[in-house]
Amino acid sequence: MMSQQRVSWAKHTVLLTAAFLLLAPEILAGEHVRAADNPTAPTPRPAAPVTIARRFTPPVAVVVVPVTVSVAVTPPAKPAAEEVYVDLRGPDGQRRTFSVEGGPGAIRTQPVMVLRPGQSVTVRLALK
Repeated sequence: MMSQQRVSWAKHTVLLTAAFLLLAPEILAGEHVRAADNPTAPTPRPAAPVTIARRFTPPVAVVVVPVTVSVAVTPPAKPAAEEVYVDLRGPDGQRRTFSVEGGPGAIRTQPVMVLRPGQSVTVRLALK
C-alpha cells in the first residue's frame, strides 16, 4: 500500500511539473503572448509614476590634486638627401642629365656595355 501511494504521488508530481514547464512561459508573459494567426498591436498604457526609495548617503569630501603633464615631441631629423644626377647620351649624340630619386643608394652599377652601330638596348623604368 505504501509503494502505491509513492508511485501515485510521483505521477502527480511529474504531471504537475510537466504542466508547469509547458504553461509557465504563457502564464508569465501575460497579455503579451499573441497567437500567430491573430496579429493585433498591444494597446499602450500610460506610464505610472515610479517612486524610488533611496538610502541617504552623506556627502563625500573629494580632494583634487593638480597634475601637470608635459609632452615633448621632436620630429626625427631627416638627413639632407644628396642630389645625384646621371648623364645619358641619346642616339643623336646629345647628352641629357636626369636627377636620381633616392640619392646614391638608388644607383646599382653593372658592367659597362658599349653599343655598336646597329645594336639596340631596352631600358625599363620602374614607376612608383
